[in-house]
Amino acid sequence: MEPSSAQLAAVGSARTGTSAGAARERVLPVDEALAPLLPGGAIRRGTALTVRGHGSVTLATALAAEVSRRGGWVAAVGMADLGVSALAERGVDLQRWALVDFPPSAAGRAGPDRNAAADVLGSVVGGFDVVLLGPAVRVGATTASRLLARMREHGTSLIRALGADEADDDVTGLQPEVRMAIGQPRWTGVDGGHGRLLARRAEVTVDGRGEASRPRRIAMWLPSAGGDVVPAEHRGGAAVDDGRDDGRHRRAG
Repeated sequence: MEPSSAQLAAVGSARTGTSAGAARERVLPVDEALAPLLPGGAIRRGTALTVRGHGSVTLATALAAEVSRRGGWVAAVGMADLGVSALAERGVDLQRWALVDFPPSAAGRAGPDRNAAADVLGSVVGGFDVVLLGPAVRVGATTASRLLARMREHGTSLIRALGADEADDDVTGLQPEVRMAIGQPRWTGVDGGHGRLLARRAEVTVDGRGEASRPRRIAMWLPSAGGDVVPAEHRGGAAVDDGRDDGRHRRAG
């Protein structure tokens, strides 16, 4: 059964009561390994981020994981394929995550209609510390501007996952402070990538506004062989391979 607006509001009220101290902070924490991706090493409250490319949902989820581990609340909207086991592998606190999908009547082949999306996002923004927005969810520019004003008022941050070929015109009004683009994805595994896929290495380009206006590129594991999302040079993120690189690595997507 899909949660109603009243149920989401009730969860949001609980969140407000249990993490009032965290709400006073100006930033939201991320895993230490992901801090190099963000200005100041954290997510500024009340701002929007976009993550584009193959692996966008993986990276977006990893960015939000630390918030729940530190006692914050996260809502994942329109991410029906995001399983509980996958979240558990990221080390999130499942008791502080709400998985919000749309009923069939509101979700067509291209995703939920914009009115349904606006209703749901209006319920969760302000009630959660972070809102993850799936690739199929579309909102108009007017709705996006209203959501941004509400985000700034309540300190909610939004992370939008986009596919490699998706336009982000529908979130222009959200004015993302940080934009991450995942490029050159390459899976590694047994027999030069032609066996069991073990890890995905990619290059993440970061730009945006303010402190993020200077583009940077960071090689990342999305994920590593151990399931972590970490920079490629991170000690704990080394991929397991058989040592043979014959140029036949399988590219994602």
